[in-house]
Amino acid sequence: MAVYAIGDIQGCYDELRRALDAVDFDAAVDRLWCVGDLVNRGPKSLEVLRFIRNLGKAAICVLGNHDLHLLALAAGNTKHRNETSLAGVLT
Repeated sequence: MAVYAIGDIQGCYDELRRALDAVDFDAAVDRLWCVGDLVNRGPKSLEVLRFIRNLGKAAICVLGNHDLHLLALAAGNTKHRNETSLAGVLT
């Protein structure tokens, strides 16, 4: 079993998958620690969230400031409500 830690994925799904492929990540035996900022900036925040969720117990996540920002928007915080980088996730 290998344990990997990665931070600041920031919606870069393709890059995340390439990195995991490069180390032959196997969700059946390995663990992935996501240490903040899964979303924002990159074009595929929703895909990142779905992928990490589908890893089940193989993924352990710590929230970063971008993740907390998404949760605040989802909870109705109107500050920065016109920001479009998280629109796909919120929809």
